[in-house]
Amino acid sequence: MFKFAPRILSILLVGSLTPTAGHGALDVSGYFDVELIHKKSSSRPVVRQHHLNLLLQHSVENYKFFAEIEFEDATDLNYGQTAITDDSKKAKQGRLFVERAYGEVTWSPMAHLTVGQMLHTSYYLLNHYPSLTVNFTDPATRKAIFDYNVKGATFWGEYGDFYYDVWTGRGPATPDVTSTPAVPTDTTGSFEYGMDWGAKLAYTVGSDKKKTTFAVLTAEYSNGLIGGVPAGVDRSVGGEVVAHWDNFTLLSEFGERVDDVTSGKSVKANYVIGSYTFTLENGAELSPYLMVDSLKINSDHQARSRNALGLNYKPNAAVTTKFEYLTTNSYQKIQGTDILSDNQAALVFVYFYN
Repeated sequence: MFKFAPRILSILLVGSLTPTAGHGALDVSGYFDVELIHKKSSSRPVVRQHHLNLLLQHSVENYKFFAEIEFEDATDLNYGQTAITDDSKKAKQGRLFVERAYGEVTWSPMAHLTVGQMLHTSYYLLNHYPSLTVNFTDPATRKAIFDYNVKGATFWGEYGDFYYDVWTGRGPATPDVTSTPAVPTDTTGSFEYGMDWGAKLAYTVGSDKKKTTFAVLTAEYSNGLIGGVPAGVDRSVGGEVVAHWDNFTLLSEFGERVDDVTSGKSVKANYVIGSYTFTLENGAELSPYLMVDSLKINSDHQARSRNALGLNYKPNAAVTTKFEYLTTNSYQKIQGTDILSDNQAALVFVYFYN
């Protein structure tokens, strides 16, 4: 039943949009970021042009269209050395892709329908852009517990301090995190596909400069290996805490994903990011931060922990600079014990335009 729902809903939404298309101005914004990364394990640093992002939005009355086009992972300028960033297995020649593209209709604050390709509604995924986050390194929960995006339909709404969403659709082809070792040099593992469904419920306590949002999330993924061989059903459950107390911000996400519910394999991940913002002259901001991040895979006694200490400086709304020192430790026990550790320093420049 559910596999036809996104197609039917998209036809209805596009049909509703057609009469009003072409009215109003197109809102254009986006960001650019470049990074200087030096790992302890490498003798030379990497200069990486990471993102060139274009955000397009058009609204007419209670209808909205949104698209996010991104050029990512341009060639590293690393003086002829092998790329040393965490995703070094990628060809550093750049890729152009659409991260989000959807249409939305609003009937009331409690009832919105969004159809297309969307990010999952977990907090960090929605706010992972370098112009929004204080930190540079993404926490492990970003893709380990819930799939990165959904191609389908989301029905969502807000009532006072409550927020909810329910969604269904096909997720991306993503690595099976419960079969991919935490050790970065190992590329084994399968890929997952499937019809997805999920839900989120959140409640906010407090208001203005002192408020905390608590959320619970769940999802189910009906998977298949490459070639269409069935691989069972994954089930995910997680929680979020987002607290803003005057100048102090605390973010935390945690959860577990069970692979094929009968296999006994699961991955657990969690992070905590704390930051304090100092307001300087002319509206500039300086935010020191600390991130503690961990991921564990029970089937192979695998674990990875990352601790980051950094400083985020925003001289104005358009420019962000970050300095971060990160330590990473990976543990794996299959036929013995392997411990890999590394650390890196990163300097990041972000320009946001609109």
